[in-house]
Amino acid sequence: PRSTQGVSSAASDVYKRQEVGVAFGVVVADLASFVKRHRGEFVVAQVSHLDGAPAGEKTRRVKELKTFLKNALRRHLVPVRVTGDGALELNDTIGEMVARDERVLVVFGDGDYSSRRANAPTRDDVDDVDDAFLWPPRALHNGWADTDNPEALLRFAKEETIRFNAGGGGFGEPGSLFKLSWTLTAQTATVLESVLPGRPKSLRELDAAGARPSLAPFAERVADAGCLASNILSVDFAVASDAVRAARLMNALRRDELGKRKERCGLFRAANVPATTGDAARKRA
Repeated sequence: PRSTQGVSSAASDVYKRQEVGVAFGVVVADLASFVKRHRGEFVVAQVSHLDGAPAGEKTRRVKELKTFLKNALRRHLVPVRVTGDGALELNDTIGEMVARDERVLVVFGDGDYSSRRANAPTRDDVDDVDDAFLWPPRALHNGWADTDNPEALLRFAKEETIRFNAGGGGFGEPGSLFKLSWTLTAQTATVLESVLPGRPKSLRELDAAGARPSLAPFAERVADAGCLASNILSVDFAVASDAVRAARLMNALRRDELGKRKERCGLFRAANVPATTGDAARKRA
C-alpha cells in the first residue's frame, strides 16, 4: 500500500500524502501522532493500491495490514455504520464525532469508488473484527480527472461540483463522501514531451504550472455562488497550495446560504463531459 489521503477539518487543513519508498508504518505512525497532538482534528484516510503481491500472499498481507491499522488507530477510528438495506450511514456531524473521539475515518481497499455493489458490506461484514472500523471503497466517490491538461481539469471540476450540489446526479452510493482531486496526472505524452524545452520535467512542475494557479479562483467562484465543491478536496504538494484557503472559503458559508445557490453554481456547464486522459484532451485543445 502506498497511498493515504485526508482532510483535517477544524483548521480546514487539507493534505494528501502519497509516497513510494516510505514504509507504510512510518506514514501511519505520523498520522497517529498527528491525531494525538491535535485533539480537535478530524481525518479521512484512504488506503488503496493494495497490489504488488501474489494473490495468496496478498490475502495474508491485507489481513495483517488491517490489524496493524486498527492497533495503531483504534481509539480514534469511526466505526462502520450501515442501514438495514446495506446503505452506508454517516449522518453525524464532525463535532459529534470529535466529541466521541471518533476522529479517523479510514476508507480501505481498491475498486469502483462509486457504483460497485459487490464492495458493499453485509451485516456479517460489519460484525467481523476486520471490517468493523474500515469503510469500503464505495464510501468515497473519487472525483479524479486523470488528465495532464489544466483546462480539462477545470471543466471536469465544474461538472463534478454541479453534480455534487445537485445531490450527486447518480454518482456515489447513498451516504458516500465526495472527493474532488485537484491534481494533474502525467500521461504517456507528458513523459515523452518532458525532454522538450519548456515542458514540465516533474509532477511538481506540472502541478505548479497548471493545477495550483487555478484552484483559488475556482474556489472563490464556487463559494460566491453559495456552493461547495465537495466534501473533501485533495491536492498534490499541499505546502505551496491554496487548498487551505479554498477549504476555508467554503467552510465559511452559512447553512442558510446553501439554500441560495446560483443555478449550476454559477459555472458554465459544458455540453459534454471532457475527455479524462491527457492525450484525448490535448486533441481537443
